Amino acid sequence: AVVDQTCSALPSVETLPESFAFKATHTSGCNLLVVDGIIVGHRPCVLTGMANSRVGDAQSISQWMMWLRESVVADLFPTFAQAVEWAHTERSLMGRVVDDRLLYDACTRWLAQQYARTAESYYSELVPSLLIEKVIEDATELASDLKCFVFSGQTRFIQHVDSRFTADKRDTFYRRVLQDSGVQGWERMSLTLKGSIPSTGPPLSDTVLECARGLCERAGEGLEMARVDLLLSTEGALYLGEMTPYPGGGKHAWQGDLDGQLGRAWCENGGGS
Repeated sequence: AVVDQTCSALPSVETLPESFAFKATHTSGCNLLVVDGIIVGHRPCVLTGMANSRVGDAQSISQWMMWLRESVVADLFPTFAQAVEWAHTERSLMGRVVDDRLLYDACTRWLAQQYARTAESYYSELVPSLLIEKVIEDATELASDLKCFVFSGQTRFIQHVDSRFTADKRDTFYRRVLQDSGVQGWERMSLTLKGSIPSTGPPLSDTVLECARGLCERAGEGLEMARVDLLLSTEGALYLGEMTPYPGGGKHAWQGDLDGQLGRAWCENGGGS
C-alpha cells in the first residue's frame, strides 16, 4: 500500500498482514517494523535542520534535551513543550501493539517531514509518501546487499555487501569486463571502500551478477546515474531495496583508483553533461 500526501487513504490494521514495514519514501528515518502485530523496530525521522540528529536515537537524557532545544532554535517546533511531546511520541513506539490510531498519528507526523539533508537537493522534490510492505518471512538469514552503479542504463560496477551490521562486514566490488572469449563477464576487484575489505570467499557467480544487472538497468533506465540497491536472500531471490543518486550521501572514500574508474564509467556513458 502507498499513502500519498494524506492519511485518509491509510488502510486499517485489520486489512494488513500480521508482519509489515511502514516507512516514509521521501525522507530518512520515519519507519517502523511490525512482527506479529508488535512494533519490534523503529527509526525516528531525521528532522529538517538537524540532519545529524535523530531525536529518538539519543543515548542519554542530557543529549535528548540538547537536541530538543536545538529543534526549537531551528524553528522546527514553536515551543519546547511541543518538541518534547513530538520526541516522546517517537521514542515510545518500540514494543507497542500496532493499532489504527498509532499508524494514523505516525502517518500524520511523517508526511509533515521534509528531507533533512540539504546537500542532497533532488530529494526535496519528492512528494511526501509512505509505503507499507509485507515482511518477507521465508528468509533464514539476513540478506546481503547488491549495489549496482548504473550509468545511463548501463551497469558497470556492482558492490556486494555481506555480513551487514556485523564486525565481519565485507564490501566487494565487481567490474563488468570484456573477457578473452569476447563475452562480457564480471571480474572481482581488489579495491573497495576505504576502511573496509573485500571478501576472500568464493566470488558471486556471473549468473547472479547478470540477473542483478538486468534488474538494476530496468530500474535505472532514463537516469544519468543511479545506485540501485538489491537485496539478495540466502535462497537466491533478489528484491529491490532502494535507489539513490547520492551513494553514501556523496561522502564515500575509495581505495586506489576506484573513484576514478567510477567517474570514467559515468563519462563513457554520457554523464557529466
